Amino acid sequence: MARTLRISLTDDQAARLKEAAAYLHRTPSETAATYVAETLRERQFRHIDFRDNAGERLAYVRGTGLKVWLTVRLLRVAYDNNVHLMAQALETGDWAIQAAVDYATAYPEEIEPLIAQQESVTVEKLKENIPNLVVFEGQ
Repeated sequence: MARTLRISLTDDQAARLKEAAAYLHRTPSETAATYVAETLRERQFRHIDFRDNAGERLAYVRGTGLKVWLTVRLLRVAYDNNVHLMAQALETGDWAIQAAVDYATAYPEEIEPLIAQQESVTVEKLKENIPNLVVFEGQ
């Protein structure tokens, strides 16, 4: 159940919220609710933060530049779910990869669709958008 809260913002805060909402193509109320939800998640998952990315908000592993969905996908596909091996390959701590796994486990409704969207990309689909695409095959 959603609850309505009343908050007071300075004129500067209200202007910045309106600007952020325009960037995200949302209302200021929706944007404020998103920021509150993200802040609560950041308190729950200390190594996760949220960033703007092409007009949307995405979860990242703090201090690494790694998107959570991409980290989890690579862990599954390229590292056979071996957290330590992936951390070594990316020259980061196991904590970073585990933070992504923990967040994805807690919020699969957010992360799994992003992974599925990436997995649905094919050369044929790319060529629809990039007609002159040249594909180099490995030997």
